[in-house]
Amino acid sequence: MRTDGDKSKVCVLFKGARDVIKADKIARDMGLIISVMPVPENLSSECGMCLIIKKYDLKEFHNMLENKGIHAEFCDLPSFSTTKSH
Repeated sequence: MRTDGDKSKVCVLFKGARDVIKADKIARDMGLIISVMPVPENLSSECGMCLIIKKYDLKEFHNMLENKGIHAEFCDLPSFSTTKSH
């Protein structure tokens, strides 16, 4: 359920910069509000960059990434509880 008052965000981690760039374009084409930023220090990522998206956009964005063959890990902010996409 999409609630514009929900301020929860998700950190999206990728294996490489190419996937970050592709995912950024996908998110923007979907009209999502996102941020590209360095991976937080307490997380690990091979490329060092991540996307931050609103939690209510996660399911739609995750499905689009899977359809495009882009693998990502998703971490709730600020708890950083990690789940992987397949």
